[in-house]
Amino acid sequence: MLAEVLMTQIPKRIKNFIGFKFGDDCIVIGYLGQCGYGNDKSSQWLCECKCGNEFKLSRCRITNKKYGKICCPICARKIAIRKTIVPMVGKKFDRWLVLEEMKIRKNRAVAYLCRCNCGVIKIVSGLDLRDHTSKSCGCLARELSRQRRGILNGKWKSDMDDEKRELNKAKRNNNEVIHWRKQVFQRDHYICRCCGMKKSPFNAHHLNSWKDFPDQRYIVSNGLTLCVKCHKLFHKQYGWGNNTKEQYQEFFLLRWNG
Repeated sequence: MLAEVLMTQIPKRIKNFIGFKFGDDCIVIGYLGQCGYGNDKSSQWLCECKCGNEFKLSRCRITNKKYGKICCPICARKIAIRKTIVPMVGKKFDRWLVLEEMKIRKNRAVAYLCRCNCGVIKIVSGLDLRDHTSKSCGCLARELSRQRRGILNGKWKSDMDDEKRELNKAKRNNNEVIHWRKQVFQRDHYICRCCGMKKSPFNAHHLNSWKDFPDQRYIVSNGLTLCVKCHKLFHKQYGWGNNTKEQYQEFFLLRWNG
């Protein structure tokens, strides 16, 4: 036992506290000496918690009631954890209603079985609920996405006409365009042919425009890899549509020699 190893003889001027009960059913079992100069307030004592663990305390901590119930560090940690646990069952977090606590853990946090407003039942981490990281099963994001279409979208370009938007939509949904874009990137080794940028994102630029040269839309030699910055600068200078290979050559020379 630790008391047999550390316990020293109690001086006559020190009050004997062995057997004294205090705090949360703790008891003093041995004297460990003094931690400095002065009276017996600085004396150190070996104590035993109700859980069986031994720990050190000064006489001042043992006798002073302002410290409240004292126990070993392990029990104190358990009490602190119990105090921080917030009752979650029956509460509403955004669109989630907490039904019950699960025995499993998710992301090292307590997991709860929750029901969304739309009726979907899912296991959600308590941390995600309290931090509002998870607000719904996904229905909220879908609703917000539908509300942000058209003019309400933050990326809406008012200077584009309907014909240009239809062409862009056709390009995004066309498998041939996707394949052509990939071939252009691979040929250029994912490097901007204008400034040499090696970090994505990139744009596959048509040297001869999509609108005016339909027979060259899917020819790899008519494409060029440009970084987003160079692509925007080109179209800012020459506009969207009616673009030609000569325009890009002029843009390249002006950018680096102008």
